[in-house]
Amino acid sequence: MTVMTKKALASTLKSMMERSSLEKITVKDLVAECGVNRQTFYYHFQDIYDLLGWIYKTEALDAISNCRTYDTWQQGFLKIFHYVQGNKKFCLSTYRSMGRNISISFCIKRYSSC
Repeated sequence: MTVMTKKALASTLKSMMERSSLEKITVKDLVAECGVNRQTFYYHFQDIYDLLGWIYKTEALDAISNCRTYDTWQQGFLKIFHYVQGNKKFCLSTYRSMGRNISISFCIKRYSSC
């Protein structure tokens, strides 16, 4: 049930980010659209940025977890490019909301073991 709730919140955030910038999305709006309460959100995530990091970690970084060697790194890049292409609006919204430098350092700091 926990993973399903996280995926529902992630899907809702991605959908909302196609219509609005990240700065304009509140936890209150997110949980209302998702159909869960605030306590449920905060049980799983510290804030919207924590959810955003979880989305990228589970959808993009986990997809390349087996592409960390000299022989497979090119496959990893290709998988990331396909992810960005398939989630273009979401990725662009993240980039525009956070800026290039913040987006890169956010991922590196939160998921440095990736």
